[in-house]
Amino acid sequence: MELQMYEVLDQFKAAPTRQDKVNVLRANNSMVLRDVLYLTFHPSIQFFTTEFPKYYRPDRDAPPGMGWSHLGMEMRRMYLFFKDHPKSNHLSFEKRNELLTQMLESFEPREAEVVIGMFKKNLPAVELTKDIVQSAFPDLLTP
Repeated sequence: MELQMYEVLDQFKAAPTRQDKVNVLRANNSMVLRDVLYLTFHPSIQFFTTEFPKYYRPDRDAPPGMGWSHLGMEMRRMYLFFKDHPKSNHLSFEKRNELLTQMLESFEPREAEVVIGMFKKNLPAVELTKDIVQSAFPDLLTP
């Protein structure tokens, strides 16, 4: 069973050495993990939003693994939040924030934090750097 992104990050943070951290990323290799790492660390990806929207209310009642949605389901819509993407430039600030609020509220709170960390280019795992990502997946961030 595939772990939620925050669970992968928890394993990453608990790994004692750099090589163990690389091994955690490799052991949890999935399209969602690769997408999160790519969108976080690739310099060509910039987001319109880097904060939780004003009206976001986390779904605190969702038990772990039981949110209405998850990152794997919503990853295909992330382009809506990219700067200079031809399909997102027409959206108003209000509409984009409304879509983001709806998306975040469908996630478990910790998974929503991963998304905002991705938007900020700073995932909630202090030692997760571009260098470690390139060690785990050498082809991921190449142009």
